[in-house]
Amino acid sequence: MRGGAVAGGVELAVTAHEIFVGDIVRLMETDLHAIVACVPAKGQPCVLADACRLRGLFSKSLNAFMAVLDRVTLHDLILDHKKY
Repeated sequence: MRGGAVAGGVELAVTAHEIFVGDIVRLMETDLHAIVACVPAKGQPCVLADACRLRGLFSKSLNAFMAVLDRVTLHDLILDHKKY
């Protein structure tokens, strides 16, 4: 995307068909894997990390979530907003 459009807003550098929602989320949310890494704000690893059974589940669910977003383009959202 490029800023500075005359009427405000942004101008897309590529067509909406080429922009996937998953890519947008990855660019905007840089800490998506924070919950999977199990590292609290102070940087200390979780004391339960070695025995934790949720970390793998969180990782799989995040991958599934992103896989859904990777199938939807910006064009899809604009064209069929009622579907999404």
